[in-house]
Amino acid sequence: MTSLSRRDALTAMAAAGITGVSCSGFARADDDDDALTAMVWDGYGDGAFHGAYLESHGVSPVFEPMADEATALAKLRAGYAGAIAQPCAYSVGNWVDAGVLKPIETNRLSHWEDLWKPLRRLPRQLNDGRIWFVPVDWGAGSVLYRTDMLPDPDPSWWLLYDDDLAGRIAMQRSPDAALGCAALAAGVSDPWAMTPDEQTVVQRLVRKQSSLVRSFWRDPLEAEQGLRSGDLVASYGWNDMYARLKA
Repeated sequence: MTSLSRRDALTAMAAAGITGVSCSGFARADDDDDALTAMVWDGYGDGAFHGAYLESHGVSPVFEPMADEATALAKLRAGYAGAIAQPCAYSVGNWVDAGVLKPIETNRLSHWEDLWKPLRRLPRQLNDGRIWFVPVDWGAGSVLYRTDMLPDPDPSWWLLYDDDLAGRIAMQRSPDAALGCAALAAGVSDPWAMTPDEQTVVQRLVRKQSSLVRSFWRDPLEAEQGLRSGDLVASYGWNDMYARLKA
C-alpha cells in the first residue's frame, strides 16, 4: 500500500467514500415497520448492524444490495420504493438534485449528538439548512500493488498512470474515484475545488488511464482476484480490500 501524507490520506478517505444513510423520497406511505426496505452495500445487511431495529421490531429490514451508486440512483428515480439508501458522501448532492431523497429529522435519532461533530456538517450533507445524510462509516482509498511483481516501485498515485503497467492496472468504475485519484497524482491541493487549469490536467490523466487499465471494477472482489492471480499488478482499492488480500 502507498505512503500518503496526512492531507492526502484525508482526501483519499473522501474519495473512497464516507457512506451514510439517506431517506428515500419514494418510500410507500402505507408501508408498516415490517416492510422497511434498505438499499445498502454488500455486507451491510449483517445482523450486527441492525440489532436495535431487530430487537424493537422483531424482524430484520428487507435489504436490497447496491451494485453501484449510478444504478441505485436510476432505480430510485424510476420509482423504487426503498425507505433507506446508502450513498457515498460525494454523491449526496446529485441524489438531492434528482429529488429522490427526503431530509432527515435528526431530532428523532438517538445517537445523532454522539457523531463526531465534523461528520454532522459535511459540505455535501447539508442543503438549505436541512440534513440529507447521516454518516455511518468511512474507508481509506489508496493504490494496491503486488510487491513481488514491483520490487522497487514508486509508491505513489502515479502507479495508476504508469505506461509500463499497461493492461495490468484496474480502476473502480466511478467517475468520482477516477477524478479524485487523478487529482491526487497531479498534486492538486483540493480535488473538490479545482481551477480550470487543474481540471485540464486531471482530465488528461483520466483519459490516459482509460487506455492503460485492464478492467474497471464494480465489485472490489474483481480487483482482488486479479491481484491474487497476477493478472493485475496494481489497482485502486480500499482498506478492506488490503486486509482481505493480506489475510
